[in-house]
Amino acid sequence: MDQEKLLQLREMLRQRGVDALVSLKPDNLFYLSGFECSRGYGIITKDRQIIAADARYDEWARVCLPGWEVALIDQNHTVYDLLRDLRASVVGLEESYISLQDYRAFVQNLPGVELCDISPLLLRLRAVKTPSELERLRMAGRITDKVFSYFLDYVQVGMRESDVAEELCAVMKKFGASRPLFLTLISGAKTSMPHGSTNHKVIEAGDFVTLDMGSVYRDYGSDMTRTVVMGKATDRQRQIYDIVLQAHLLAAEKTKEGTTGQQADAFARDYIKSHGYGDAFLHQLGHGVGLNLSDGPRLGYVKEGENVLERNMVFTIEPGIYLPGFGGVRIEDTYVMTEQGCQSLMTSRKDLIEIT
Repeated sequence: MDQEKLLQLREMLRQRGVDALVSLKPDNLFYLSGFECSRGYGIITKDRQIIAADARYDEWARVCLPGWEVALIDQNHTVYDLLRDLRASVVGLEESYISLQDYRAFVQNLPGVELCDISPLLLRLRAVKTPSELERLRMAGRITDKVFSYFLDYVQVGMRESDVAEELCAVMKKFGASRPLFLTLISGAKTSMPHGSTNHKVIEAGDFVTLDMGSVYRDYGSDMTRTVVMGKATDRQRQIYDIVLQAHLLAAEKTKEGTTGQQADAFARDYIKSHGYGDAFLHQLGHGVGLNLSDGPRLGYVKEGENVLERNMVFTIEPGIYLPGFGGVRIEDTYVMTEQGCQSLMTSRKDLIEIT
């Protein structure tokens, strides 16, 4: 985390009267410190930043975390002892992540200490990206574009979904990704399942093929979905595709700074509903993208706080129509909110592609 973000976080804690933020969630811990471990604590106070972990991580943390204090915790000196030493009377925890067992341990070991939820605070902090984060996200988007271009030349009727997916994962690394964030390829009637799984199914003539993938570049990912047709599209395939495409373009055009996630979702959802497929749009319009796909903001039909879209937030727009027994279409790009509105981090074409 850069110094500007750290100052911003400390001001948030001050305003909420939180003496110590304690992060257990691995991706939040990495966001705060750049340190990866399966079990550890990141602690932020008004003037200190501490990584508390057991002996497995102690030496490595001291080597790779300049500017951070490293506290060894074990049965003789626990995280609760550390918080008592810090004289923290209000401790912020990640309510959306912490287990009931861990929460009860904090209550039991810190009598008299007020525990509060700082999950929304961290979600908002991660939602607004710095210039460095944006550059990495743009690069991840460019890599994903290259993989999609390769896919269009590579995929053929008769190939197995799993073989195509394996090839694309390998190609993604050749194009500069450290790893795939994820990659799912499904075909035929299975495309009616928003989260269908890639398997050994053979891609057939006439199939919809949906490719949902993300590339990771220097820890930051991308998220893009395209649906293509193997061969000549039927009239119904064209109709469904065009409805989804127009819903996507409408949402991307109308979503501006100050739009709420609920309003953005409605731009696409109302369009799809007006064409008779409202019940076939099975998920929210989008989600935040950053270190993973759990960054804020959320673009959903359920209001979650204010959830107002701000400049430099990065999120997906991904409307879809899913029809069991027929198939489905989803078109997704990752966008950054700018002064001019939504700007895609991808350049891959969105029109219907027929692969012959």
